[in-house]
Amino acid sequence: PRETAGAWMEDLAAYTAAPTPHRLRELLAALDERREALVIFNHPYWDEKGVGPKVHHELVLGFISEYGRWLHAIEFNGTRPWPENQAAITLAAGAGRCVISGGDRHTSEPNTVLNLSNAGGFAEFASEIRRDRFSDVMVLPRYREPYRLRYAEAIWDTVREYPEHPGRVRWTDRVFCRSTSGEYVPLSSAWVGDGPAIVGTFMAAVRVLSSPGVRPTLRVALKTKGEVLS
Repeated sequence: PRETAGAWMEDLAAYTAAPTPHRLRELLAALDERREALVIFNHPYWDEKGVGPKVHHELVLGFISEYGRWLHAIEFNGTRPWPENQAAITLAAGAGRCVISGGDRHTSEPNTVLNLSNAGGFAEFASEIRRDRFSDVMVLPRYREPYRLRYAEAIWDTVREYPEHPGRVRWTDRVFCRSTSGEYVPLSSAWVGDGPAIVGTFMAAVRVLSSPGVRPTLRVALKTKGEVLS
C-alpha cells in the first residue's frame, strides 16, 4: 500500500484516467488493508448519468456483488432525497453493512445528517464501522426541508456576495476561465456585473428566490412526493 496521501492521490488519478476492474480491485484491497481507512459507497442511488431506475439499480447490485467485500458502509447522504436514502438503507441491510452519514457540502450550510460516536479519534471510529458494523446516524430537522428548496438555497449560497472576503466578494471573482493567453483569470476581469443578459436574468431570479418573504411559498411549491416533511 502507498504510505502518503499524495501517492494515493496519484494512484487514484491514474485509475480515473484509465479505469480497469482489475486495478479497482487492487486499489480497494490496498485501502482495506489500512485499518484506519473507511471505504464508503457514496450516494448509491443518485442516477447521475440518467440511465433510468431499473438499469441503475442493476448496476448498483452488480457493483456490490463485484466489490462489496471491500466496502465498509453505505452512505446516507444529507443532500440527496429521502427515497434515495431509503433505497440506500435497504441496500446496506442486504449487503450486511451499516449506513454512514455524508453530504457533499459545497456551500456554507452544515450537513443535515451526522454520525454520533464515543470514539476518541477517526481510527477508533473506523473500527466501529468496520469491525462492529455499528453506526448511529442523527438526521437533523433541516433534512425535512424540500430537497429542491435546499438546492435552490445552495445556489444562492454559491453566488451571493461575501464582503468579508476581499478579492472574492462577487461570484464572478470566484469563477475562473482561460484567457486567450492561456492564463486562468476570474470572470470579473472580463465581465461587467453579472455578464451577458441571459446570465443576469438568471441571477436576478436567484436573488428574488432568496428573499425571506418568498421562502414559505417556495417550501410548498418545491415539495415533491415522498419527501420527509415536518
